[in-house]
Formats: sequence, C-alpha cells, structure tokens
Amino acid sequence: MNLKALRDPHFYCIFSVDEEGRLANMFGRDGQSLIDYNAFGDVLIFDSTYKTKIYGRPLAVFVGCNNHRATVLFGCALLVDETE
Repeated sequence: MNLKALRDPHFYCIFSVDEEGRLANMFGRDGQSLIDYNAFGDVLIFDSTYKTKIYGRPLAVFVGCNNHRATVLFGCALLVDETE
C-alpha cells in the first residue's frame, strides 16, 4: 500500500499491466475528488489529450464545476489505447 492510500482512506487507484509487466491502464482519484463528485457531479466533463505525452498514450481527465464556477477534478486515467 502506498503512502497516499495510508493517509486517505477514500483514495482509489486501479491499474493493469501489459504482457511485459509495464503499466497499461490506470485510473485514480483521491478522497477530495470523491467529495467534490458527490457535491458537484451533476455535470461531468470528460476530456482526453490525444497522445500528446511522451509515451503516446491518451490521458483522460474527469472534471466538473463547483458552485464558485471553479474547475474541480473528479479523477483521471492513463490509457493504453482508445478501446473500451
């Protein structure tokens, strides 16, 4: 268990590895993201950068807007490709 998970009981991270043991897909969120989603999750915006990172993998970000019109992060995912 990592240090973040020890400090934050609502921390959530799931990942998969490829045949060579390298990171393939990952999704994560922390406790504050969960609280924000429960309070402001009426509108969920899904945005992905299209393979602009060094490894050429999509980064998906789940965001919303709070009652002060500020952007809040609900979670993010690093994907190996764009399939389901």
